[in-house]
Amino acid sequence: MALSLQEVLTRPTVVRGARQTTNHKYTCSVDTINHRMIIHSYQWKEALPFLNELVFTCRQYNLGKLIVQARETDWQRFLRLGFQMEGTIASFFNGQPVYFMSKFFTEERQTSQAWMEEEAVLEKVLLSKPKEARALPSHLTLEVAGKRHVPGMVELFDKVFETYPSPLADPEYLAKSMQNDIFVIVRDGKKIVSAAGAEIDRTAKHAEMTNCATLPEARRFGLMNHIFVRLEEELKQQDIRSLFSIARAKSVGMNRVLKLHGYQYRGRLVNNCDICGGFEDMNLWAKEL
Repeated sequence: MALSLQEVLTRPTVVRGARQTTNHKYTCSVDTINHRMIIHSYQWKEALPFLNELVFTCRQYNLGKLIVQARETDWQRFLRLGFQMEGTIASFFNGQPVYFMSKFFTEERQTSQAWMEEEAVLEKVLLSKPKEARALPSHLTLEVAGKRHVPGMVELFDKVFETYPSPLADPEYLAKSMQNDIFVIVRDGKKIVSAAGAEIDRTAKHAEMTNCATLPEARRFGLMNHIFVRLEEELKQQDIRSLFSIARAKSVGMNRVLKLHGYQYRGRLVNNCDICGGFEDMNLWAKEL
């Protein structure tokens, strides 16, 4: 990795890195905001030395959760070695499926605090007929964000979230993200009142719809619906066809937005993100354009 784990763990951040040995190689994200490690891609000669290294690293640095984005050929191997399957997406690795295989390192991290409440929310969303999206009010402007919008976006994210799974309140991080990812915003005059982004993996040709935020006074307008339409238009132009998103499992509104736009429920990730002051379960949704 570009940074040692000791350096990474001294500050709240998400660092993408890679490692290679004579037995295995992998790419990963070390996420000190959410106290987890995510394995994005991997190859091995033998599975056990690879998995032993991952488990040892998580225990050594007190990371509470390990997530492996496993291929179809491997997910049952992970299951036999004590991982749990929390969700799956039919098209992820250039059209091939992914299985989100998770291992927890504390009982607290493994135990959902609101599972039945979240089941009620999911039932409400899945069994109800979605409302049609409203027209964008004439006093609001929808556009793709540029670096000049970073200060206003930082202000928005800082107001909406007490804590958030990625360092969106860091202008440098946000500006760097824009080199690869797409953000769409809604402005009321010069003030940014809503935003969301698509984090793109151009090698695997998928994108995560994420970083959704709307100021409380603007939520009655259904702005996220308009933002998602624009984001999907931009992604189509870049030949990105596989989309997914995770939504707070207790949030009726965001789960409804995803269902309205044709996303299908694909599982629930337990205590996955530190958001709004604590760890929460996240529903996984996916769609092909």
